[in-house]
Amino acid sequence: AVVSTQSTGHENYCCKCRMAGELLMCDKCPRVYHLFCVYPPLLTVPEGEWYCSRCKEEKDKEESMDVNVIDMDGLDDINFDQKSKVEIEELKRKLMDAKRLRFNMENHSDIT
Repeated sequence: AVVSTQSTGHENYCCKCRMAGELLMCDKCPRVYHLFCVYPPLLTVPEGEWYCSRCKEEKDKEESMDVNVIDMDGLDDINFDQKSKVEIEELKRKLMDAKRLRFNMENHSDIT
């Protein structure tokens, strides 16, 4: 996570209190917050990536849709022919496309 007082492509004012200052930047969107404006309030800047509550909710929702699929690592030890491997890869691609479509539909439910 990063705190900044300068313009970095992120907003210039805290999304909660609309005041300037040292602002914690979301690693996914342009939103920024004071450490004391996030819930729960933070005493220090978190290490690593930090997501605002809205992006964390989206990320959690996306991760909750994960479906266990065949891991292609280790399939080399099994005697699948090349055609079967291609078909498995195509099914995995279609599954990921369907998950992305579902995620987008859930996040834009106001569009009918």
